[in-house]
Amino acid sequence: MNNLKFCRSCEKDKSIYEFYKKGEYADGRYPRCIECVKRKIYLPEKTLIIDNKKQCTKCNEFKNLSFFSKRINRKSGFQSSCKKCKNKLVKRDPKKTREISLYKSYNISSLDFENILASQNNKCAICGIDQNSLKDGKKKYLCVDHCHITGSIRGLLCDKCNRGIGLLGDNIDNLFNAIDYLKKYK
Repeated sequence: MNNLKFCRSCEKDKSIYEFYKKGEYADGRYPRCIECVKRKIYLPEKTLIIDNKKQCTKCNEFKNLSFFSKRINRKSGFQSSCKKCKNKLVKRDPKKTREISLYKSYNISSLDFENILASQNNKCAICGIDQNSLKDGKKKYLCVDHCHITGSIRGLLCDKCNRGIGLLGDNIDNLFNAIDYLKKYK
């Protein structure tokens, strides 16, 4: 068993025992080592913006605000690391990033996702488009459709179908009204 884990902050492999336990993550450990967490707690967020520039917490370079993703829950209104540094993590291990995202967002593993996908014959539950035809130069996945009230997973949908029912408020009456409207002008 591998007892090493990569720290997102200091970008070093460390013993898993140097990470706080956190059940909501796929491996049960916080993504930053204890040392980096403590350092972050006692250092204020780098909110200093001078001439539309901000310092990236990863590469420590001052960059134009256009190099940072917006983040409304931050004091500065922007992500703490620049887009380039953020993408390095995703590119280094896209499978691990997806696994964490599925677990944190929907409390499922990639195996659970694959089982749901297989039960739908690799197709969107509404329009029937095959997941393999969604590729746009990179691997694309069907969206996990879930009830926003209960959090229960309903199935997997293509992006268009997922957005469609979401924009109609997941409301059956709105969906029937849309159908009637389309039939009326067919």
